[in-house]
Amino acid sequence: MKKSYTYLILLCILFHASFANAQPISFRLDSVRQKLTAAVADYYKRYPQEKIFLHTDQNVYVGGQTIWYKAYAQAFGKPSMLSGVVYVRLSDARGRLIKQDMLPLKNGTAHGNIDLPDTLPTSRYQMRAFTSWMLNFDDDGIYHQDLYIQNTRTPVSKIPETNNVKAYRINFYPEGGDLVESNLSGIAFKATDERGLPVKVYGTVLNDKKQMVAKLATVHDGLGSFDLKTDANETYTAKVHFPDSSVQTIALPKVKKTGAVLRIIANTTTELEVMIIYQGQQGSYKDIIVAAVQNNGICGTYPLQLSRGANVFSFKKSSFSTGVLRLTVFDERALPLAERLVYINNNDQLNLSAQKDTVSFNPKGKNVFTLNLKGGDNQPVKANLSVAVTDAGMGPEPDNNICSYFLISSELHGYIHQPAYYFSNNSDTLKQQLDLVMLTSGWRHFKWDTVFNDKPRPLKYAFEHTPVIAGKIKNYNQKDDLQLKMLITNSDSSKNLVIAEPDSTGVFILKDYDRAGTANISYEVVNKKNKRQSVKVAFFKRDVDSVQFMASLRDTTIIRKPVISPAYIENAKAEQQARLNSGGIILKTVNINERKLSPTEILIKNHVQHLETDHAYTLDLANAPSIPPGNIITFINGKFPGLVITPSTDGQGASNFTYHGPSSLMLGKTGPDQVPNEPYFYIDEASATIGEVINIPLDDVALIRFAPPPVWFAPGNGGPTGALLIYTKRFGDEKKRNHSTFDQYSSMAIV
Repeated sequence: MKKSYTYLILLCILFHASFANAQPISFRLDSVRQKLTAAVADYYKRYPQEKIFLHTDQNVYVGGQTIWYKAYAQAFGKPSMLSGVVYVRLSDARGRLIKQDMLPLKNGTAHGNIDLPDTLPTSRYQMRAFTSWMLNFDDDGIYHQDLYIQNTRTPVSKIPETNNVKAYRINFYPEGGDLVESNLSGIAFKATDERGLPVKVYGTVLNDKKQMVAKLATVHDGLGSFDLKTDANETYTAKVHFPDSSVQTIALPKVKKTGAVLRIIANTTTELEVMIIYQGQQGSYKDIIVAAVQNNGICGTYPLQLSRGANVFSFKKSSFSTGVLRLTVFDERALPLAERLVYINNNDQLNLSAQKDTVSFNPKGKNVFTLNLKGGDNQPVKANLSVAVTDAGMGPEPDNNICSYFLISSELHGYIHQPAYYFSNNSDTLKQQLDLVMLTSGWRHFKWDTVFNDKPRPLKYAFEHTPVIAGKIKNYNQKDDLQLKMLITNSDSSKNLVIAEPDSTGVFILKDYDRAGTANISYEVVNKKNKRQSVKVAFFKRDVDSVQFMASLRDTTIIRKPVISPAYIENAKAEQQARLNSGGIILKTVNINERKLSPTEILIKNHVQHLETDHAYTLDLANAPSIPPGNIITFINGKFPGLVITPSTDGQGASNFTYHGPSSLMLGKTGPDQVPNEPYFYIDEASATIGEVINIPLDDVALIRFAPPPVWFAPGNGGPTGALLIYTKRFGDEKKRNHSTFDQYSSMAIV
């Protein structure tokens, strides 16, 4: 069944505005107004925007550790239902791929982990997260997070820390876009080094006569602003002092004789007060439209008739969602005249608190916390959360979080330094500093000329609704009636046996495969008699696999040492050594006075997790000297006391199961109109069918357990024939045999 999704509900909001010197126009600009709202609606319908945020357990790691993460996908301000697959990449400082995971998105979330090799050199690394659809747009929309990985073989004291900064820059941004004559214009600036990191500067602004007309100094993270009374007959320069004592003279943008200036004069709790300054001949820019757009699809338009000079109006902030708002002034030809970004804060954030119930600092001590999440009305709120518990010695707090990323970083062009800082409190100081970010950053999502362009843009990448494995059986003849059997081993050691049916051309597609991370596939092509066929199989590569990103680390020429406690590194070394000593498994403490477990008991202990019973019979295939030909059903016939299997006519399956034992149940009868009695089948403790059981190669089975009735975990207490549990092999199960019938299978890896 096909699913259809409504990508956008466009809210066209009529501003409730009050004006000092502006009068609304009812009809003259209706066509322009309709053009704007229709163009924005069509754009978001064609090109809905997705965002991904990655919550990692920490941002500083030691080689050999595991990165645990959870991905959150958002579209139009809600959990994204557009894509069903997310990709997570780990790359080094040069952009070289180290690991890629493909994860199924469910209700806008996914989770996974990446095991870090202990051979990774000490350096900065980067994680990226994206959907296939997001690759159609600019790289600013791809989530990226810098990580620091410390190799335990390199002491922190021996890591070089150098400063190779050789250049500084400063950029000036007139509020609204242009400097217009005879106005007190606001000018913001952003000072950075050659890596894009903020620096402190100070200086003066001079006119043609070298007279000082304004002073400038950074307020926070390289950002600042000043006011300037402009004259179109003057040119202005800034004399700026940088951290290395160098001084640069930079020309400010030229002043225009006519134009429109857009300024924010008040951003209160409930209202936003805006001033549009018109300078020029009467009639020019007389009729304008103010458009207000957010990336969640909200679009508001309002026609105005400007008077010469200042025109002030205000509107209620509740008309918009918390986040970045893009204000644009258009003339009667729908040409943009001025633009301003502003942050809307409706104070509707959720309040999360943690209560310490049980605290223990003992090794493996139990700690219990209760999380309370409430809305603005102080009522409990349901939420999908992720919690990271990390060592206090692993460096500083992350400089970005889910709020700062979705509300700020993902909305703006370029690098925003430590965006989480702007959410640390709700003070007026932080509000003013956040407004400097709005003044010095560009909106990421679209340019107006692109919105008004009716010609569809080419899209290379489509929405992926489910992870897909696809390929082709070469030289396929439909008369051969072939199947592709695949054993898929996931990075968490779970396994799936699947059968793919090719079409008339030999192409096969496996959809709705729920897995996480990297997987290895062992496969073979068989005919209808389940006999292996010597044919070649080509697996299709995904378009995503060929995508390469430029390295965008803030720190490619410098290694700045995070604060990692020496004790933490020593503990990490000890854990690595323990893994090496135990063949990759950290063993629990064992009482040497206890009876030594047999190999079969060890297998049971390692495999049986939840479906435990004390009266099951067990066949150990992992430690068997050899495995006979056939399938699981033919193999177990006659091996479990009381279980009688009547073979099917083809000898490959069973027509009936009967159990005769002390707890056997006489239920119903069998006959041509009755469903044959069968045990309840489980593969790795997941419910399965007899067909799925038959298709598992015997050589891939570690244990087969038969639980006679009654069975506590099976429906109806297991019915008359109980339960049959198959446990597939994991790494390290097989010790004795050096060959395997499964070795005949071809293999490949997928990510």
